Amino acid sequence: MNSSEERAIPNLEHRVLLVLVVAVSFALGWVLLPFYGTLLWSAVIALLFEPLHRRLLLGLKHRRTLAALMTIFSALMMLVVPLAFLSVTLARKAAVFLVLIESGKSSPGPALRAAFDALPEWAARLLIHLGLVDFE
Repeated sequence: MNSSEERAIPNLEHRVLLVLVVAVSFALGWVLLPFYGTLLWSAVIALLFEPLHRRLLLGLKHRRTLAALMTIFSALMMLVVPLAFLSVTLARKAAVFLVLIESGKSSPGPALRAAFDALPEWAARLLIHLGLVDFE
């Protein structure tokens, strides 16, 4: 083999490797696509609680498992439990409001009209364009 053929083989190998890396990256993205919301929120929560984990790690003399468990418990107590209570309360209020609307004791039309009239012009045009201005 001459020197030009020797240089062509690594160049071909690099191109094939690049194509394989791109193909595997796209395949990984395709597999993870259904989980993007979960992965995004997991990353946000991990970033928010990382300083707490670091302090717990120092305070617990580098006992990593205990620090991780305490960080997870703290995240649950600060995020999940209040969100669950808020969701239950919101669902109950929505059920009561729905009963009032169905019985005719309450009509959301005038309140929605007042809120629509208070919107900026661009938001009102967007709602009109989407056909969301029938308040009855």
